[in-house]
Amino acid sequence: MPADLRNQKQMIIEDLKFLIAELEQNPQVSPWVINLALRSVKHKVALWGAQTNAQKIELERLIQLSPPLSESQTL
Repeated sequence: MPADLRNQKQMIIEDLKFLIAELEQNPQVSPWVINLALRSVKHKVALWGAQTNAQKIELERLIQLSPPLSESQTL
C-alpha cells in the first residue's frame, strides 16, 4: 500500500478512536462533537476513494462550498 494511502487510513482510524474515546468518557457528548468527527471521517474517506487528482480537486471544491452546520442543525 502506498505511503499516502497508509497515512489517510491512519488519519481515519485516529478520528474514529477520538470519537470512541469521547463517547466512552462522556456519554452525554454534544451532537456537534459527534457530527464534527463523523464529517472529518467522511471527508477523509471521500478523498481516500478518489482515484484521480481531478476527482480530489472537485471533492475539495465541493466540501469548501458546503455550508457549515448551524447550532440548530446539531441539536
